[in-house]
Amino acid sequence: PADSTKFPGGEIVRNLEADRLQILFDEKPDEDTRAALKQNGFRWSPRYGAWQRQLSSNAIYAARHIAAIRPIDGSDPIKIQPKRVPSRTPER
Repeated sequence: PADSTKFPGGEIVRNLEADRLQILFDEKPDEDTRAALKQNGFRWSPRYGAWQRQLSSNAIYAARHIAAIRPIDGSDPIKIQPKRVPSRTPER
């Protein structure tokens, strides 16, 4: 399963099967956008046709710093990260 958020010109996908945060563009992004993706740890994957990095909270936070992929609805890319369920503390 995958969750996604659309932005002008593409979408951000939380691909659980591949364990990747993927950024899919409708067209090749400009030089500045590609530089921002690289600076934030994203790499081009010809296999998926997406800019991606390992799915983690750090990847989602990094996506926040790339102006070109701000969601259409004005929401934060962090919204696609599910809330963590607190672990139970073992009884002593």
